[in-house]
Amino acid sequence: MGSWIQYIQQLHATGHVRSAVIGGHDGTVWGQTKSMNCNHTEVASLVTGFDDADHLRASGILLGGEKFMFLRADESMIVGKKGAGGLIAFKTRQAVIAAAYDGTMSSAQCSRQLLTVATVLRQAGL
Repeated sequence: MGSWIQYIQQLHATGHVRSAVIGGHDGTVWGQTKSMNCNHTEVASLVTGFDDADHLRASGILLGGEKFMFLRADESMIVGKKGAGGLIAFKTRQAVIAAAYDGTMSSAQCSRQLLTVATVLRQAGL
């Protein structure tokens, strides 16, 4: 794909993602849906959560001005919950990609779609 926003548009078009963002490990936002509206601090906080999730456990996940309850994290995936919806994030070599879903969407489908894009990025060395 030619630009970061194309990855985001691809995710949104699946119908399993309400909003999404892709950014660098330094917190820079590379592309996002209009409804996500993330900032550098939020993306950077998410990135550090892959290595040490204590701050996410303590205060939740803030992304796009929306707060999600922290559920779990490992070195490649973070999961949060808000009402009937939630947030899933994957880390690649150079990027973090996150998507929110609402109560009408399946968390498993959102995760599957997001993982597909993360895998493409990983295979491209990103």
